[in-house]
Amino acid sequence: MALGDGTTWDESTPTDGTTAVDIDDYNRDVRVGVRKRMNTEHEWPSSQSATSEAGMHKYITLQEQASKPSLSGTQKAAVYANTANNCCYEKSDGTVVLISVGTDVGSSKILTNSADTTSGYLIDKVTGITSSGTAGDAVVVGLGDWLTKGANTTYHSTTDGIFILNATVPGGNILHARLLSDSTATPTTIRATGYFSATGAGAAIQLMTPVKKGHYYSSIVTGTLVSAFFMEIGA
Repeated sequence: MALGDGTTWDESTPTDGTTAVDIDDYNRDVRVGVRKRMNTEHEWPSSQSATSEAGMHKYITLQEQASKPSLSGTQKAAVYANTANNCCYEKSDGTVVLISVGTDVGSSKILTNSADTTSGYLIDKVTGITSSGTAGDAVVVGLGDWLTKGANTTYHSTTDGIFILNATVPGGNILHARLLSDSTATPTTIRATGYFSATGAGAAIQLMTPVKKGHYYSSIVTGTLVSAFFMEIGA
């Protein structure tokens, strides 16, 4: 290790007794020493004609901290790694938010946060719906309640859903039923239709159509309505 290679770092040199002829060696030693240390995580070439990308980060490493940093003055927030291999963000009020959790949850389960103890499932904290999180599975959206509806009435859907209509017609009569749904307040788009000319004891019909969130839906029935329901999806 020779003076000028930047390997060592001694802030007590040069001294008042250092000869002027050695100042250039100390100058180079500081330049090389700074570059070697900064070059660990930054773009910092030994020779450069313009600033270009010099000084820009290549990556960032963090030394783990046994406790959160102590902030003061103009320091209002901090990003650090704790001893549990978690990447943390300390806010100005001193509270800490986990940016990422160092414990691998594996490919067979999804956890909402480090405090979630439900193995293999994702629980929606707003709706309370529990969805499967096994590898290769699609996220399962929960069904809501059965909602009783009437015929020849228009409804507005606040969720996706399925509209189901059951109707009957006595013998010798005609049954005509239609389900309509679209984005207008008085829907006109027919999504499902059925027609029966009943003989004997009569006939029955069931119609079903999906309804998009925010759309309107209604039914037009000529016959005897037995029941109509709306099943919310993701409610």
